Amino acid sequence: MLPGSFPEDYFNEKRFPNVLAWRERYKAAIEKAKETAPKPTEIEGKECVQKTFASVFHDLKVESDDPSGLKEGHQIAMAPIDTGYNSADSGKVVGLTNMEAVISTTSKEGGKGDEGALSEMQFHVQGGVM
Repeated sequence: MLPGSFPEDYFNEKRFPNVLAWRERYKAAIEKAKETAPKPTEIEGKECVQKTFASVFHDLKVESDDPSGLKEGHQIAMAPIDTGYNSADSGKVVGLTNMEAVISTTSKEGGKGDEGALSEMQFHVQGGVM
């Protein structure tokens, strides 16, 4: 909980002991997971493209009854809701279900201004805003 997000005289251990006890267990579990989780490694753009193209292929579908009204081929921008809207990806809709949105976009192979052919890449997003 963010400090100051709730008045302490209302949201406190006396009034909500189980909620706050759960939060402490949750924080402890997160810290333990951080200690035992594998550390991420940085890779350059070209290696990222190679790994992406070597990944397993899955057929995509766009559900026709999606309440957003989006259809295959619509241009959209997607951004994470948990880390801000400054890193949106944009492209055309190639997959859309109640579990994920998939856009297709192009990028220069290698990234970081490297010369190279344009390559299609697909981004799968679970959760976020469009």
